[in-house]
Amino acid sequence: MVWRRITDRAEALVNALRPRSWVRFRYCEFYDVPRYIVLRYNNRCFFLESPFDDAADDYSPDYVVYLFPESVLEVPQTFGFLDDRNLLTCIGRLPVKDVQFDSSVRKALDASALDRFSSGRQVLAERLSNPDNS
Repeated sequence: MVWRRITDRAEALVNALRPRSWVRFRYCEFYDVPRYIVLRYNNRCFFLESPFDDAADDYSPDYVVYLFPESVLEVPQTFGFLDDRNLLTCIGRLPVKDVQFDSSVRKALDASALDRFSSGRQVLAERLSNPDNS
């Protein structure tokens, strides 16, 4: 237990010293944090989704991270793409607690948390054809 507290504090210190990559985003549905986010980072458009889990009666503790095709150059203005997720590629999960937001929690986030997906260490996972397959 003591070791866990020490490692948590060390991780917090490392995170505090890490350079930030603040990126503005669009969102819909907000509960404590934005639950559906679109943003552009490292020349790619990302979609982060933390949906409500009826079985747990709570929001998911993770964002499911998706990439738009490279042909999508701009962040979508609306969330109409949620009706047809065939364009999205699921690339992994990101704990909500690992995402740092600006003080309003509604304008910008530290997108460096997404570096793990764009660094080549994370293999592009599955092509989603079913929105329930997350």
